[in-house]
Amino acid sequence: MQPRQWISITTICAALIQACLTENSLPEADKNTSLPQTDPASKPLVLWFNGGPGCSSVGIGAFGEHGPFKPSGDILLKNDFSWNREANMLYLESPAGVGFSYSANKSFYDFVNDEIIGCHFI
Repeated sequence: MQPRQWISITTICAALIQACLTENSLPEADKNTSLPQTDPASKPLVLWFNGGPGCSSVGIGAFGEHGPFKPSGDILLKNDFSWNREANMLYLESPAGVGFSYSANKSFYDFVNDEIIGCHFI
């Protein structure tokens, strides 16, 4: 089955929401949320990490594996097998600097380790 092409920008924006979280001086963590296609309030929340740390959950998980859209050249195609058909999907980039995430404090990158990553997540 071929995915259907989506051309409506408003549909894409409604289905794919990106936000930036900031808490004090902690690094900004990108998250990407895919709302379920039907009745989001009745669906479970799935928090997706793509592995690593250091592998982009948004770039690989959302756009390469099971997100609502898949890139094809310079367009996005609807993924008929997207996990957001059955769940609220939350794709989290970790640690800061992976994928679309970053830290405004550039010295953060000099001292990042598993313990610091764990503290930022909690």
